Amino acid sequence: IANKISQTKSGSEHFALLKIPQFKLKKANRVLLCDTVQDPGNLGTIIRTAYSFGIDAVIVSDDSADIWSGKTLRSSQGAALHLPTLRLPILQGIALCKTLGMQVYVADLDEDAIGLQELPKNHIAVVLGSEGQGISQKAKKASDGSVMIEMTQFESLNVAVASALIAYHIK
Repeated sequence: IANKISQTKSGSEHFALLKIPQFKLKKANRVLLCDTVQDPGNLGTIIRTAYSFGIDAVIVSDDSADIWSGKTLRSSQGAALHLPTLRLPILQGIALCKTLGMQVYVADLDEDAIGLQELPKNHIAVVLGSEGQGISQKAKKASDGSVMIEMTQFESLNVAVASALIAYHIK
């Protein structure tokens, strides 16, 4: 029976039927937003990383991977059940963060971007872009600025790796 209902080849012996938590965000100090992050493995890793570094919430755009898919949940190692994760249109997520008193930065290679070391550590939300397209224009326009991770060899990182560096910096 386990082999039949399993979504993986790993042969897990543990299964659960859970009610999807309905999180609300009434206050927060540090938030990551995902703008069209397509890979469920990346999304789960972002959620796991955010939870590990004490980020208050992850807001996932409605055109990103499904927070509750099996692969996302496995990649999050269950963190999605503990950390407030909300699925909203990206502009609504940015507006929510601003309503809560946060500055919103996009992680981007914009020529006006500040370096990661200059990013405030409190009352901050950072938008992470899709693996192929980066940050949407609408998210850029709605943000308060942009931040880049200074590198010497490549111009960009995997979105999950970038989220880890940003989450570690603002923790």
